[in-house]
Amino acid sequence: MVSQRNKKIWLTIFLILPFLIVAALMLFISRSMQDQAGEMGEVMPTSLHQPEDDGLVEPETLPQGFIIVVEDTQHLAGPDSPIIIGTNHSGWDPSDRAYRMEPRSDGRWQLILERPTKPGRMQFKFTRGNWDRVETAADGSDLANRTLPKVKAAEYADGHKPIFEFVVEKWTDQKPGAAVTVGVTDPTVPLEVTGVAHRLQLVGGAGRASGAVRDAIVWLPPGYG
Repeated sequence: MVSQRNKKIWLTIFLILPFLIVAALMLFISRSMQDQAGEMGEVMPTSLHQPEDDGLVEPETLPQGFIIVVEDTQHLAGPDSPIIIGTNHSGWDPSDRAYRMEPRSDGRWQLILERPTKPGRMQFKFTRGNWDRVETAADGSDLANRTLPKVKAAEYADGHKPIFEFVVEKWTDQKPGAAVTVGVTDPTVPLEVTGVAHRLQLVGGAGRASGAVRDAIVWLPPGYG
């Protein structure tokens, strides 16, 4: 009787064992898939949910404005030939004093600008007060209009101004055959004259000077009204 009972026990175990093995395998596979899904759920968001622009903004939109610094590698800029930014924000006037840069102690030139009132991106080139003296590439070829790179707004949330640094390799008046401008230390001389001087404002001109405003002093000798 004991022997027959043992046979029944072993037979039962033999019949149940395959089901136990299958159940264990299914449990193992289920847990493996859950672990894999969990790992993917941790990794995938870092690659798929990055901000599109990382918080980058156009510097023209910053309320505090920005600073532009430029190095003149040819050392042609000076008090009589300062660097002035010609930009679409000034109507491309290369002599606009609002965009005249100031020399720094390190030999470079700097312009501190408040937030632009003109809409759109600021496009510009460095000049020495005239389109005949505009920056070029190192080989003398013309350059495309410059723009300011975007910045991370969070880095300037405290209100300090971003600084953009540029380099001028050469100028158009260094090209062979370019007109030579003779510099003077002081273009004014004292005169002792009598008569009447009238100051006139001349607006407009040809080409790029179409929107320029110039001052003209007209002197009339005594007796001319």
